[in-house]
Amino acid sequence: RASLAIFPGTGRVEEIGLGEAKGTTINVPLPSGSGDQAVKMAWESIVEKAIRRFKPDMIFVSAGYDAHWKDPQAGCSFQSSTFHWLTRELKELALDLCKGRIVFVLEGGYDLDALGDCVVESLRALNGSPSNPLLDSDALFDDEPEQMRKVEEAVAEAYEGISRYL
Repeated sequence: RASLAIFPGTGRVEEIGLGEAKGTTINVPLPSGSGDQAVKMAWESIVEKAIRRFKPDMIFVSAGYDAHWKDPQAGCSFQSSTFHWLTRELKELALDLCKGRIVFVLEGGYDLDALGDCVVESLRALNGSPSNPLLDSDALFDDEPEQMRKVEEAVAEAYEGISRYL
């Protein structure tokens, strides 16, 4: 998986927290080339359920955008609009669970054009504006059957490791 070869080399499925915090860390390492369909599958199968179970007082987002298809770092195929969708989902959870308290901290993105587009897409979602990305691409095929099989396996592996905590 691309994400494990990148600094700092963390994010393995087995890393679920320690001691009393065991089960509060959830990693879903998606295979290279993962895009919109992959992140939506991981969100719906694992991430949203985990956030709801945890019932946070506030949601903190380490907002990294290196999963964008133009970014040289992660080898993923997220669109700029993927980040709008994710932000909108997180905002809805924050409204539902913690009185709308949500904080985003910028932490990554190495293609400056993609980074700018993704940050703007996140801000649009936060203020309720529709997505209007500059850098989405019709040439990405992240939902090909073989790619989705790999994604399903990755999500199933992550779910197996964390399911007893959900």
